[in-house]
Amino acid sequence: RLGTLVLVYSHSALNAMFIDNALGGVLLGLLVLMVLLPINWYWGHHMATPLARIAQRMDEILDHLPEHLEPELYNYRDELGQLFKAYNRMVKALREKALLEQGILSAERLAAVGRLTASIAHEINSPLAGMLTALDTLKQRGNLDQRTLHTLGLVERGLLQVSDTVAALLVEARQQKRSLSQQDLEDVKTLIQPAASKCNIQMDIDFDIPTSLAIAAGSLRQVLINLLNNAVQAAGNGGWVCCRVSVVDNELQIEVANNGDPIPVEQLQNLFEPFVSYREGGLGLGLWVTYQLVSQMAGRIEVCCEEQNIRFTVCIPIDEEAEAI
Repeated sequence: RLGTLVLVYSHSALNAMFIDNALGGVLLGLLVLMVLLPINWYWGHHMATPLARIAQRMDEILDHLPEHLEPELYNYRDELGQLFKAYNRMVKALREKALLEQGILSAERLAAVGRLTASIAHEINSPLAGMLTALDTLKQRGNLDQRTLHTLGLVERGLLQVSDTVAALLVEARQQKRSLSQQDLEDVKTLIQPAASKCNIQMDIDFDIPTSLAIAAGSLRQVLINLLNNAVQAAGNGGWVCCRVSVVDNELQIEVANNGDPIPVEQLQNLFEPFVSYREGGLGLGLWVTYQLVSQMAGRIEVCCEEQNIRFTVCIPIDEEAEAI
């Protein structure tokens, strides 16, 4: 043993040193946090937001097809970026599959309508020909009063309309064209009035056309009857139906409106497809036939739904050079 070393420290100096070191550590920690927290928040937000968005879109798959994710949402090539690309490829494949299924369904419906039409065309046309011949024979009698002749003309035009409609549904048939006259529109008004009166429908019909128009009368009559029948059924008891027929810019314009309930957006997409009906007891052929007839006349049909106002608009070009048959 050489000796004893005694170290003496001042408490005040030691405390001051400890406080300085502690403050330095705290300040350094705060400085590091000030730098790291914004970086961590940025990366966390940058990654959490896209993940939350893709999770939300995945939950929507059961209800409807989700939308694509925007590329700028996470435009990197890491694992998360690959996940985004895989999701967009999946959405694209699902949309292509939905379009293919819709096309197949439409093709099957059209094929069913074609088979149905072909099977009943002969059964309809044969008695129609007999009735038209009988009417023509009856009209040749000279002792018929004016009221009887008017009634026979109404029946004859109605039978010709049935014949033209059946012919229009057959792809291989060439439809015979008879020019549209004011009397055809008056016939439609006469035919639709009983159904409207039964339901207490307020009818507002205005026909403003020349004496004759180079438009297929049978097809146009059927289009107008289908739209007015649908309007009466949609308006309900005590409702109203408005119909305007006029010539605008060398086109025959038809507007049929009613105060029925608005058509949901998801139903509008399939409104003109065969065997699609959202009305109890409906067959789903009326609007499809209407669409086919308008297309054959090189026209267009649109529907606009507002609150208490459903409006169908049909525009058909007029062939001024055509000769009445």
